Amino acid sequence: MDDLNPSTSGDVWVHSDGRRLVVSYVSISRYGSGGPYTFQAILTPNGDITLQYQTMLGTRLNEATIGIQNADGSQGVSVAHNEQYVHDDLAVRFDPPARPHEVSFAARLAADLALDTVVTNTAFLTDAWGQTMVLSATVDVNQVDLSGSAVTLAPALVLPGARLTCTVTLHNDGNAADSVAAVLPVPEHTVFLPGSATGGAVYEEDVNEVRWRGEVPPDGQVSFSFAVVADRPLADGMIIRAVATIDDGTHPPFQQE
Repeated sequence: MDDLNPSTSGDVWVHSDGRRLVVSYVSISRYGSGGPYTFQAILTPNGDITLQYQTMLGTRLNEATIGIQNADGSQGVSVAHNEQYVHDDLAVRFDPPARPHEVSFAARLAADLALDTVVTNTAFLTDAWGQTMVLSATVDVNQVDLSGSAVTLAPALVLPGARLTCTVTLHNDGNAADSVAAVLPVPEHTVFLPGSATGGAVYEEDVNEVRWRGEVPPDGQVSFSFAVVADRPLADGMIIRAVATIDDGTHPPFQQE
């Protein structure tokens, strides 16, 4: 109840026995008119709050407001607001939300799982009313991620007939090693420099490509390079591009430049 005025009639009693705090309002009147009211609030250490209404007299019971809130009024629970709700022998109980409960277990993954396997764990939670909530969590296993790979040409500015070095860095951000193939056509307006391939790269003269195949470790990288010579003559402002096609055998091949 709101707008109580214990200064005009009634008493307020407080009792605590270590197990509960009881505040009793006995024959308390209301500002203006209404009452007297006799009720009590019982608070327990576990957060339960019980309001017990014994005798509710007067003509303004249709203006009852019942609820709880924190000290600054920013959070609360409303049961009734300015409405016909309260009556003799009514009890209202507030139970605090249940504390979170954690259930955990460990599982061992099969040793022969394929790359990029997705493992899903599904939980079925059924409450006291028979309502079921389904929650799931997933984890990627043996993931291979080569999206951070890079291709560079240096130096950035050259003259006709100058040498450029093309470097391919295959970077695996995943947690599993994989066999990777990389193919890089010799850039247009350049000629491959014989004997310049490093890091296990091989020049295929018949298709004018540099190819590399090998394993890229998890959270690691592997690099290979080769050199080319810019055409002579070469038009001013000509842009030379090096584009590698990278294939890990699991995902669709992609290009990087």
